[in-house]
Amino acid sequence: MIPCLYDISETSYVTNGIGKLADCISCVVTEKRNGSYELKMEYPSDGIHADEITEGNIILAKPSDGAASQPFRIYKITTPMDGNQFQEGKQEGAQGNGRMDEQLSSENIRISEQPHHVPRMS
Repeated sequence: MIPCLYDISETSYVTNGIGKLADCISCVVTEKRNGSYELKMEYPSDGIHADEITEGNIILAKPSDGAASQPFRIYKITTPMDGNQFQEGKQEGAQGNGRMDEQLSSENIRISEQPHHVPRMS
């Protein structure tokens, strides 16, 4: 699968977003011990979408051949001396439908679901 670049606000992944990253040099997804995935991609600095690859944007990629595509939020971009860009992305709470989970806060949790304070024993 060719990785696909999406805007920071994308939630549906039904289009090609900003565009396919067909000219990427490498794209490797590794599974961490906790079952989450991390993406590392090398992309040419003169590539078609090089200027649009920014921190916060999303790369949709498959962790393995038989797996469903997963969204990865770009959190780090480096450009070594050879001029190629290296992007790192973390999987963000992807559900089975490929959409990212909403961020939880005390505003969107019902009172009965908020954790109870447990006094610390000394």
